[in-house]
Amino acid sequence: MSGGYNERVRQLQTARWWLVIILAAGLSACEITPSQTPAKPTPCMPDAGNANPYNSSVHEWVGKIYGDSGIAGGSSPGNLELQVLDARHKALKFLIEETFRWTDIRTIRLSTSSEVHIIITYIHPELIQAAYLSEILEKKYVVPDIDAHVDQVISEVARREELLFMMTVIPHHRDPFNMSKNKLMIPVEKMNLTNSENIPVPPSHYDPNLDQPIDTTQEPVFGLVAYPIGIQSNSRCLWVLDNTYNTNIVIVTNTLLIDGVNGDSHAWTIRYKPLIDLGIPKGLPDSSQPNYDIRQLPSATIPPSNINDADFWRDYSRFIWKQAVYGK
Repeated sequence: MSGGYNERVRQLQTARWWLVIILAAGLSACEITPSQTPAKPTPCMPDAGNANPYNSSVHEWVGKIYGDSGIAGGSSPGNLELQVLDARHKALKFLIEETFRWTDIRTIRLSTSSEVHIIITYIHPELIQAAYLSEILEKKYVVPDIDAHVDQVISEVARREELLFMMTVIPHHRDPFNMSKNKLMIPVEKMNLTNSENIPVPPSHYDPNLDQPIDTTQEPVFGLVAYPIGIQSNSRCLWVLDNTYNTNIVIVTNTLLIDGVNGDSHAWTIRYKPLIDLGIPKGLPDSSQPNYDIRQLPSATIPPSNINDADFWRDYSRFIWKQAVYGK
């Protein structure tokens, strides 16, 4: 009797296995492939033209402002301090102009009294030069050949073969005694740089602290976001920002998460290349600025908290300077 029972068990198990096989075959025949995240474009370096913007010439103001400082010679000891101070004012104005030129800001409302500023600044080669000029003037470095020295500094950035941006997230509370606490999540890996050919390009690298939950009652969060200079498309290496066709830099995110809830899409737009470049040289910045406190001339480790402050661009520029030369 046990032999017959065992035989029936074996038959039942065999039938179950066939049922599993038949079901699996049927499911595979009608299976719908789930949507997948598109693969990242393959970075490359275009051969035609000077695609790497950091392979650029030194701005004429760098040599003129540094030369006027008298640090490298040509000044009497009694006048040196005044000349250096005058040059530092000019260099800071140069830095402010470049920072304003390459920055866009989006403000996200969190509550009736709280908001967050998300600032994106393109680290243009002339912005780096302006920051480095302020640094060597503050430290009074003696540089015999300033153009060659700055060119060497910029070449270090060029070797990264990436387009660099600084993202700064600044919570702002109009009522410091009634701050709303929110958690902000920015999907940095999906912040696409979109070019004139409508090709969305995700970052190639970014500082990992940027896509962590941001407590809006804490200090500002900031870090670098880098995009490739060129990408492979249809067996070609395309410029991401071909300066013939791209008049704007546009970075787009489809959503921001506020307390776990999807928010609106946002875009940052920075003017890149004009249709017509007149090439008219401008005079050096005017150093006469009576409201410039000498204590506000050095670089700053944290950004200002309110974009509506009268000195916001001065203090934000000092912050960008610190990030550009940090560790030098």
